[in-house]
Amino acid sequence: MDVTAIRELLERDPVSHAIAGYLSRHPQAMDTATGIAQWWIHHELRPTQEALARLSDLGVIHCRSEGSTSIYASTRDPTLQRWLIHYVDQQHGCRSARRG
Repeated sequence: MDVTAIRELLERDPVSHAIAGYLSRHPQAMDTATGIAQWWIHHELRPTQEALARLSDLGVIHCRSEGSTSIYASTRDPTLQRWLIHYVDQQHGCRSARRG
């Protein structure tokens, strides 16, 4: 688990950050790239697919195939899941503090 690389990705890539944020709030969620783009993060498909590939390379998500369809879900690593939840919570706390 390379938290430095994960943190750097989430800080520079808003699509990856949005996916990680969704999964931190819904750790049991799973969907296709199209479903994630349309329903989770309301973003275009191509950048969503690229973000999913980067997140998968870092172990933040895992992908399984069901026939010709790829299904994406949060990591199965409970330590990484807890780290992501903590990281996303900190980011939201910092944003709230800046607004107030």
